[in-house]
Amino acid sequence: MTPELAQTRERKLRADLGYHRIVTALLAALNLGLFGGFFFLVFNQKTVITPAQLHRPFAVGAAYASPEYLVDMSYLVLDLLLNTDFSRIEYSKASLLKLADPESGARMRQVLDDAIRRMKREELTTIWRPEKTVEVNERAHTVVVSGALRTLSGSRVVSDTTRRMQVRFRVDLSGRLTVREAGELGADGALLATNP
Repeated sequence: MTPELAQTRERKLRADLGYHRIVTALLAALNLGLFGGFFFLVFNQKTVITPAQLHRPFAVGAAYASPEYLVDMSYLVLDLLLNTDFSRIEYSKASLLKLADPESGARMRQVLDDAIRRMKREELTTIWRPEKTVEVNERAHTVVVSGALRTLSGSRVVSDTTRRMQVRFRVDLSGRLTVREAGELGADGALLATNP
C-alpha cells in the first residue's frame, strides 16, 4: 500500500467516524427529548375524582383545588360519613378509605371500625342534612359545613342536633385530592371527633 493511498483511506475513515459520531449524538439527543416528553406527559396527566353530582364548574391543578371543588367533595365525604345505616356502613367505609390520605388512612380506618361496631350493635341510622352555610379556606384546603344530624335507632329518634363538620383535604402536585380528616368542630374551632 502506498503512503498516498493510506492517507486517503485514513481521511475517509476519519470522515466516516466523524459522521457516525454526529449521527450518534443526534440520536442520543432525540432519545433524551422523547424520554423527557414521555415523563412530562405521564407526570402532568391528571385524574380528578368527582362527586356523583357536580353543582358548578371547578378547577384542579398542581397543589390547587378551587373552592367549588372542595365544597362538592366535602358534601360527598360528609354524605358517605353521616348519611348511613348499619346495613350500608361497610360500603361507606370502603368508599371513604379510597378517598383517604395515605398518612391518615390507618387512623381513619380505626375510627370507622369503631363507628361500625357501634352502629351495628345499636342498629343506628344517621341522616345528615347540610345547610347553605359553608366556610371554605382555600389555602388550607378545609371546608366547614353546618347541618342537622338526626340519629335513629329503629324508627325511634335518638338525637336531633345541629353540627358544624369540617373536612380537611390534601391536594398533591398532580392535583389528586385526598381526605386528611373529617369530623365535628367544637365551639373553639378544634376538631372533636372523626366519627358521627
